[in-house]
Amino acid sequence: AMLLGLVVFAGWCAIYLAMRRWLMGLANTRPAASIEWLWQGLRRPSVALAVALGVGGVVRLALLASSPAVLWPDSHVFYLTMHDIVGGRYFAHDPYRTLFYPYFLSLFLAWDRTPFAGSLVILGQQVIGLVAGALFYWAGRRTFSPLVALAGTVLFLCHSLELFYEISVMTEVLFTATLAAVLWLAQWQLDGPSLRRAVVLGVACGTLVLIRPVAQWFVLCVAFVMWLPRPSWRASGLALVVVVTSVTLAVPIMVANQRDFGFFGISLGRGLGLYTRVFEVDGLDPPDPSANSEMHGLWGIAENLRWSPNRVRDELNFGHRRPSAVADDMMFTFAVETLKAHPATFAWRSLRQWAVQLWAPDASMHTCLGPGDPYLCSGRTTGESLPPFPNEPGPDHSALRGVVLRAMRWGQVPMSAVLGAAAIGLLALMARPRKRPGAVLAVLTIAYFTLVPAVTQVPQDRYRLPVDALLFMLAAWGVRFVAVQAWPPDQNVRTR
Repeated sequence: AMLLGLVVFAGWCAIYLAMRRWLMGLANTRPAASIEWLWQGLRRPSVALAVALGVGGVVRLALLASSPAVLWPDSHVFYLTMHDIVGGRYFAHDPYRTLFYPYFLSLFLAWDRTPFAGSLVILGQQVIGLVAGALFYWAGRRTFSPLVALAGTVLFLCHSLELFYEISVMTEVLFTATLAAVLWLAQWQLDGPSLRRAVVLGVACGTLVLIRPVAQWFVLCVAFVMWLPRPSWRASGLALVVVVTSVTLAVPIMVANQRDFGFFGISLGRGLGLYTRVFEVDGLDPPDPSANSEMHGLWGIAENLRWSPNRVRDELNFGHRRPSAVADDMMFTFAVETLKAHPATFAWRSLRQWAVQLWAPDASMHTCLGPGDPYLCSGRTTGESLPPFPNEPGPDHSALRGVVLRAMRWGQVPMSAVLGAAAIGLLALMARPRKRPGAVLAVLTIAYFTLVPAVTQVPQDRYRLPVDALLFMLAAWGVRFVAVQAWPPDQNVRTR
């Protein structure tokens, strides 16, 4: 994936270099002066945000007016949990999911569960998406440059995948916005380290975990970057405050899980995820004899009958009468035993899966045929609905829906080219004499949120979505680096 991206990016660079002489001939002309004036204006935060949020807002209004909310299997679980919360059972939840998103739904659906209230949920998610773009911009300004941050933000706000999940009843938008807030707050802490700022940053990291458990170790990356610029006892203490605050925020749900499901943790799922990766994706064979004879026997049955990992879990739950926590732990232990028997194969395939996760994971966005026009859907809940979320449009024809659908399908950002440019940008960052802590955190964030699901899950584009804005900025930094090398700043060329 990275090699293909570099080839595509090299092609763009070749076109640029072929036009370089012609572009230099435009120097000191009136059009060049106009471009320079525009560039200077876009470096101002107020102008840049007005442009980015204006474009993003128009796109979101068109999507809201033409496309129904998208339901997923998880949407039903979140909706039922929201019912429990509104009914006073504040910690009743599914052991495989956290509570934050159902609380968010309850803000809109506690008193009204009509399609109008469902539209308010989607509108709220779209506003959160715009806020995420603004936060990424503010974090990117200090990490890269104003124009690079603007380019990445505009791409993010017009990104088909981000727009699709803003109309989906899922956690992705809240998670992405909270991650953007963590990055911005980390830069705030780096600018002026203090105990108060460390506590606020820790709360943001803890909230990230309460939205999606994949972030539970990410706070260590944040703490490392907090300590990096000025290694000292004070820096170590503030980093520790960030970690302790984050962990403390997650303790109530861990206690609730211990009480209700018999495990002290954020959520279940690590066993199901790793089992899926080892046996369904990689197709590895377990050692024989196995230390877990029960799981080995069940694996043999699953292979013969072509059961999915979810079916194996259900068999443990209902056929073997194992509690959810025990079943998940059994699947995890058996998967670990198997990968230990094939360490080189698993390591190599993990790197391959990482490339897939970065470039071309399983696509989330699908098109379904409705009673009227085709519409955006998940492809997994066709024909299902919830009172606030009909999950399909009405029978009336809509020209706007057709335009938006084509724009969403054909306007997707080519991630192969983005990754090629991002590789150049990463090299340019590493070549800096003095590396900015914000840039180090951006690289660690991309690595963490793409490598973890690649190793422990089936690669999906929604797992990469939270760091797409950072990838866009890193790619823009790579484009800037190539442009500067091919067109040195000391030449009198205004359009550089």
